[in-house]
Amino acid sequence: MNRVADHVKGLPTVRTEFVPNGDFSHSPRLSVQWDEKALHMTVGQLVGALRTGAPSIEASDMSEYQPPWKGLGILAHNLQPDEELIVANRISKVLTAAATRHGLMP
Repeated sequence: MNRVADHVKGLPTVRTEFVPNGDFSHSPRLSVQWDEKALHMTVGQLVGALRTGAPSIEASDMSEYQPPWKGLGILAHNLQPDEELIVANRISKVLTAAATRHGLMP
């Protein structure tokens, strides 16, 4: 999860935080958050973009979890070794494109 957080660090309006887990799995959860208005992209839109891309990546809207949280959820138990880099690259690519379209990046 630290690799994902480090990879998206520095993108316009993006921040990350580790989320408390309300179940008994004790699996780490990372929340990736951004200014949805500035990037004109909701969590649901990013979930959809990740799901329909190649390879398909399954991420979560953290508002649907217990306890509810903001942002896109990345859950470590869904990843095989080194897949976190694929996820990080795709999130970065989609958010960078949105930031560029809306004048937040050159």
